[in-house]
Amino acid sequence: MIADPIGPNRETATTLCALEDVANSFRQAPVLYKCAARTAVAARKLGWSILLVAQEAWIRPQDFTTQGPARRRLRRALRKANASGITVVEGGRKLPLSQMQQVADEWSATNGGERGFSMGRFGADYVSCQRVFLARKDNRLIGFLTLHEVQNEWTLDLMRKRQDCPDGTMHLLIVRAIDSAAALNCPRLSLAAVPHLGAGNSLLLAATQRFLNTSGDALGLRQFKNSFAPNWQPLYAAAPGTISLAAGLWDVLRINRSPGFGPTPNS
Repeated sequence: MIADPIGPNRETATTLCALEDVANSFRQAPVLYKCAARTAVAARKLGWSILLVAQEAWIRPQDFTTQGPARRRLRRALRKANASGITVVEGGRKLPLSQMQQVADEWSATNGGERGFSMGRFGADYVSCQRVFLARKDNRLIGFLTLHEVQNEWTLDLMRKRQDCPDGTMHLLIVRAIDSAAALNCPRLSLAAVPHLGAGNSLLLAATQRFLNTSGDALGLRQFKNSFAPNWQPLYAAAPGTISLAAGLWDVLRINRSPGFGPTPNS
């Protein structure tokens, strides 16, 4: 299960017990991935093992500013982008899908392919249902980002750019998205999560977490998001026992890398 149980009157412990019953009926183990502290506490009370695996960066768009010492790296990146002559616009309903596909293909070729499962994969139908912001230089699409949108939150999803994309392009795209969210009175914009860089409290979980952290540019991603001086929310993984938790996290890593999960480019 990804994230937390949803619904106005959710009973977390009851939901987790039901999840465990379903898993047991298939002779499998239930695993929670990127749940909030409230759900992790409920799981621990049931005797499950929990592990801090990620931290979600989020901001209040109406309160956001590029000023202050905590955002000096952001201002430096924005100056570079603006000096390069980049223009950013919101995509609207009629998206340049063929050009976006070219950017996504180039990004995929230089970054080891698209991910899946808990991470979005580019697809025409998929991005057409999202908020999209486009970056151009000399009338050429050089990058874009997409966000999931619900009533009270926007969440950063895809970030794709060309190899020759000027420094600061993604910073500028995100700032434009924040400005748009603020104009529409959206109370929360999530920059999504980054891996937690700590270690687990057992040798098995510590080894698992170290491998998860080295499977991507966890440090670089954290530095990028930290330039916006966001709030940080801890996210946990949980399962009935250390072995099930470690096996579940390895499964998450496997299916995140699998082309069989998430939308395909032709979906």
